[in-house]
Amino acid sequence: MFRLASDEFVIVSWELEHPAMAEELAERVRVSIATLPGQGHDLALTASVGVAISDDETSGEALLSAAETAVYLAKGRGRNRVAVHDDELRSRSQRLLTVERQLRRAIEQRDVGFAYQPVVHLASGMVLGAEALLRLGGEIGLSAVEVVAAAEHSGLMGTLGCLVFEGVHEQLDALIRDPENDYVVMFNLSATQLADDALNITLSRLANDDTIPPGRLAVEVPEVVVREQRDAFLELAERIRPRFKLGIDGFGTSYDSLTRIDGLPIGYVKLHRSLTATIGSEADSRHEIGEIIAGLRGRGLTVVALGVERQDQVTVLAELGCSMAQGFLFAGAVRAAELRELMGSGFADALI
Repeated sequence: MFRLASDEFVIVSWELEHPAMAEELAERVRVSIATLPGQGHDLALTASVGVAISDDETSGEALLSAAETAVYLAKGRGRNRVAVHDDELRSRSQRLLTVERQLRRAIEQRDVGFAYQPVVHLASGMVLGAEALLRLGGEIGLSAVEVVAAAEHSGLMGTLGCLVFEGVHEQLDALIRDPENDYVVMFNLSATQLADDALNITLSRLANDDTIPPGRLAVEVPEVVVREQRDAFLELAERIRPRFKLGIDGFGTSYDSLTRIDGLPIGYVKLHRSLTATIGSEADSRHEIGEIIAGLRGRGLTVVALGVERQDQVTVLAELGCSMAQGFLFAGAVRAAELRELMGSGFADALI
């Protein structure tokens, strides 16, 4: 057994008769750590264990890399578990490396673009703002999930965040600074980005730009991140308000979601798209959605529904008191020029 660094360890065993014994060994290690006595202070000590099996052609470096990839998988599945590096994971790892290479190339060559999904006022159909989204160039098509996974794995989330803020600021500079309107451009931050020094410098620079009217830029953080990193979120708010509005994305997945936001300096909340999707289905949860919206409005917060795709969802959400929405019923991701046109015309027809 060797210590690699920090809390990372590797066990090398060469007398196992078959691959299943390696997984059994990993499970014994996991259970032993999880059941250590005397931890105290209500702390839970757990281990995520990755297993890789060598053959005659596997180098030590490749074997260690495979085991580390399996650890990432174990953590991604919820931690405190064992994951084995097999053919499926090997294929996934190769795809991840391909995406990482394209991601780095796109960043180096500034081969990036920006798109915007409109945020629509349900009472009038007018566009009140938009969420900014990153689009990468390159020879292979990449999904947003793949880009985020590769960026998290390679430590590039902060760099991507800087690109988005700087690029959107350049594209929509006149719109953001125009005192004659109150359109809001929203940016989503991940847990990694919340702690990135370079990105925080970019945010602080924009927050100190007196030529940008307060509230024209907004930062939203997923509910799960706010729940796990409340202090970091509060520190961010202290640095960037009042230039930036703050919001919570993907809200309503926890039974105590409402009580957890008390005391947070936020102005709006985006309902998780899974709540919107239930409207009109067998699992219709409009009563639960109504209680959440009432609780948010009672706290003086604006409510935005995500994933709106049908007119009946608009009708129910409006009746429940939701004031704004995003979704394919109105528009997907559009270019800056199209966004400006939509801000002038709106989506009144979609509400009929």
